Order: sequence, then structure tokens, then C-alpha cells
Amino acid sequence: MGILRNAVILGAVALAMPSPPVSVQGNGIVAPTASSFAYVSAAAETFADVRAFCERRPGVCQTAGHLAVTMEAKAKYSARLIYEWANDAGAAEPRATALPPDLAAADPIATGSVGGEPSLAQSQSTLKLEDLLTEWKAPPKPKKG
Repeated sequence: MGILRNAVILGAVALAMPSPPVSVQGNGIVAPTASSFAYVSAAAETFADVRAFCERRPGVCQTAGHLAVTMEAKAKYSARLIYEWANDAGAAEPRATALPPDLAAADPIATGSVGGEPSLAQSQSTLKLEDLLTEWKAPPKPKKG
């Protein structure tokens, strides 16, 4: 999986790199000023070579085919999960998730963020929220002079 990821990243980097000017380009098999026929011919020869490779090494092509089918299944499954997640995100009620058996049998921990109104007998604070807020005071006016 790492090889495939590296190949995709290197391909994206190679695609994003700027092309050199015509005067600096190296001598390739196909000249930069070649006709469209030369490009099509080179692509056809490459395709024929790949097809002949599968005739020469059928085991490698069979393994690559299995890998392609597996990757297609993973892509379809991931797309379905994302689609379901996106549709569930718009739902009004969140779905309840089941707890693992060891957590379901455990005693819940009472914190200040869960449960109803805390009882006054347990609270040691006698201040109300209004007592904690300070009164607003206007900033002093600048002195003229």
C-alpha cells in the first residue's frame, strides 16, 4: 500500500512541476515538435508492450488483476460509507451507539456536565451566576488640554 501511495504522490508532484523551455529540453525518442501521429504511435506501442507483458508473465498480471479488484471493492465500500455518513449527518436525531460489554456493566461516573440540576445540599457555592458577573463601567473620557 505504501508503494501505491508513493507512486500517486510522485505522479502528482511530477505533474505539478513546470515544463522546461524548448531550448533546454533533452533529446527524447519523440521530439517536442513531433506530429500527433508520433504521439499516437508511441502510445500504441506502449499498449502493445503492456499486453505482451501479460502474455509473457501471466502470474504477474493475475496478481495485478486481483489487486485491482480489491482496490475497486475498497473504493466502492469507502464511497458507500461516506455517502451513508453524509446522509446520517443531516438526520435530526443522532443514532445511539452501543457500549462495549465491559463499559455497559460499569457504574456511570457523575460529573457536572451530565445529569439534571444538582441538588443544593451538595453544592458548597452560595454565589449565583448574577453575583459572579461584574457591572459594566464606561471607560474614562480623555482629558482635553
